[in-house]
Amino acid sequence: MFSYYLISPGERPQSTSVARHLWGNDCDFDSDGNDDEAPVGGWTELTVALRPKCEERVDVDPIDDNEPLVLAIRSDSADLARKAALFLQSHSGGALSEQAPR
Repeated sequence: MFSYYLISPGERPQSTSVARHLWGNDCDFDSDGNDDEAPVGGWTELTVALRPKCEERVDVDPIDDNEPLVLAIRSDSADLARKAALFLQSHSGGALSEQAPR
């Protein structure tokens, strides 16, 4: 598993834009998370997986409930993890790290 950590991100992009950035505008993907429960731009949990086999997948989760918010961005693919992490940082700001903050 490859992981990146986004520390103190601002407003997050629409969850669908993450999948489209990873696999293209016409991709068929499955997603899950808390974007329907959180305020706009405030989601903290997201899973996107490319259909039909859903073998290409990225998971985004908070590492704890403490401040500042730290989102762990993980994938079995190094390229997907990095691409998702850079995309989220470009839209949300914050500091990106390959090491979990202590």
